[in-house]
Amino acid sequence: MSALLDEPGAAPSRRPFEPMGGDAVHFRRATWTEDRLPMVQDDAIERLAKVDHATLSRLGVLTQLVRDGRRYRPTAHTSPISPTIGARWDGTVVQLGLTVDEIADLDGRVSAVVASFERNDETRRRASR
Repeated sequence: MSALLDEPGAAPSRRPFEPMGGDAVHFRRATWTEDRLPMVQDDAIERLAKVDHATLSRLGVLTQLVRDGRRYRPTAHTSPISPTIGARWDGTVVQLGLTVDEIADLDGRVSAVVASFERNDETRRRASR
């Protein structure tokens, strides 16, 4: 019986995170990305490689609303009111989007993932020779 289901006051029969290697924190730190990267289909990486900074910059405004009486209604996106703030408000306009720092982080992450797959492909090609 698991430690969570043991009788009150009884010694636990095992540690609660034993199936995860004894420690849930270290279980979550596992290098799962390295294990799963080869399982991603090539076309997904090809699409990801086409994502450039200009495309990611469009995430600066995910939605824009304008106040109409007591309601807000969707309106056409404009450039970010304040690109360093995710939730922006100017008069009757509300914008929600990523900040320039978040976009830069995402751009770096996309580049890192694509580079990781390219290294993985090169390693597989060398290993199959």
